[in-house]
Amino acid sequence: MKRKYLLLSLTIFFNMMAIAQEQIFSIDTNGDVVTKAKFIEELYAGNYNNITPYTLKFSEKINILQHFTPSKNLTTKEMASYNLETNNAVAMRKAYTINGLRYKGWDNESGDFNVIEILFGNDTLLTLKYADGWDKMSTDYGSYTSKFCGIENLGDDTYAAIFKGVDIMSQPPYLTIIVMKNGKASLVFNKPMIINDIKTNADGTKTFNLQENVVEWIDENTPANSPITHTMTISSGNIYFK
Repeated sequence: MKRKYLLLSLTIFFNMMAIAQEQIFSIDTNGDVVTKAKFIEELYAGNYNNITPYTLKFSEKINILQHFTPSKNLTTKEMASYNLETNNAVAMRKAYTINGLRYKGWDNESGDFNVIEILFGNDTLLTLKYADGWDKMSTDYGSYTSKFCGIENLGDDTYAAIFKGVDIMSQPPYLTIIVMKNGKASLVFNKPMIINDIKTNADGTKTFNLQENVVEWIDENTPANSPITHTMTISSGNIYFK
């Protein structure tokens, strides 16, 4: 009897946990990413002159060669002449490139880069601009330490690129996430969120401990408000927020 109650309690607990967490994007019947407006806030891009040509600050390539399956990704004609050289060439045409670009002449302005550019082969999929800019990750962000962006393989040829916006006075920086799938790129999350820490769990999942506000202080011993906290978990091919 006690065992039955324990199993029932665990079932209720995990059901409550599932309800509390929400996927920040979904996949439709065509296999494409479907975004949710509640998780995306517009960035201030500004209207500036003489900011091009941009300066390349970093470039990351997602090498999909290790996930490349000839029977799935090659056409019939390509399959007929399939060999390692063809495999490499086709895979490179299908590779994603993530570029971080700096406005020309903005070396003394905030942030490390102002433009995120996502390419698929030679095609530009998405360009995201932010006047205040994004920064390198903190030195204590686990596997993301001192990186311009974190990259996650979500499985099923789906990838996420994660960026941290610049810290401006008492405002939380933006947490920006772009998902790449089927040769497309979608902004799935963009909200002011302080990343308190990022933990890689024993099962390979990642947990972000987030805070959506800055705690103000009346004096050194008296906070004027309380932190509003959230968690974001990368698990089972998606990203969950609560």
